[in-house]
Amino acid sequence: MPEGDTLLCHAAPVLQEVYAGSQDGTVCWTGFTFDFNGFGEEFGLEIEVIKASSVGPHCDFDTPFVGIKGTLNGESFDLFLHLAPIPGSPPLETYDTVTKQVRPIEVEQQK
Repeated sequence: MPEGDTLLCHAAPVLQEVYAGSQDGTVCWTGFTFDFNGFGEEFGLEIEVIKASSVGPHCDFDTPFVGIKGTLNGESFDLFLHLAPIPGSPPLETYDTVTKQVRPIEVEQQK
């Protein structure tokens, strides 16, 4: 990374397509938990600022998020933890209502 650049990371829940049952074919999104402390400890992130942002009609982002600004291995680092899927993203998982299992959608199916 060139000196002075900021490493930018976005994390968000993914969309799932429901398989079988009365909601077959419905697209929904997963719940998720993000451990800020664990992430920081595992990757050596030194946190400087944590902020949260909602979304309005003239916002820069399409989803509400929690943002972290800090340094990662001595480099500037920004993490945007989106609280909803990023608009326009395709489903990445299938939720099978028969087996109660989640499995990835094969990349070839998305094309």
